Amino acid sequence: YVRYWWEVSRSSSRWRPLVKGGEFRRFFGNRDFVVDWSPRALEHYESHGGLYANSSRGRAGITWTMITGQPSFRLKGPGDEFDSASPTILPTSEDVSMEATLAYLNSDAALEILAAINPTINNRVTDILELRLPPAFEERRDEVERASAEAIDATRELDGFSETSADACPAFE
Repeated sequence: YVRYWWEVSRSSSRWRPLVKGGEFRRFFGNRDFVVDWSPRALEHYESHGGLYANSSRGRAGITWTMITGQPSFRLKGPGDEFDSASPTILPTSEDVSMEATLAYLNSDAALEILAAINPTINNRVTDILELRLPPAFEERRDEVERASAEAIDATRELDGFSETSADACPAFE
């Protein structure tokens, strides 16, 4: 039910982009897979543990690779599906700045705190939710959001140079 994006027809509505962990990549990327979203596949998923809540679908979020020695956090687009290999946090209100949160999670300070909270290589959602944006991020929110948006754009542009990147052929946007 999971394929590399180049293994399927890009014109088929059967396949959706899947963020599924991957290598160290900050801000954006690791969008190599698609998942079968046909009615038959959905029935199979439901009979084997189910899917995440419908209220979480179609929303942008922040994702990462669950098991890694060096965490990196990336933007999950609203059209991307995710699975247990790529835990995802979703904003709880419109006031939450995805860009500022993403910048903080990728900062040395947050990674040091995360290592103290959980010194293993398994980075769970509960560990990430323990991290809080420091007041300095709120005080400089516009600047942090702008820098984070630039990092997202730069990483997306770099991905466009990779022949294996779905972003080289933007049909899965």
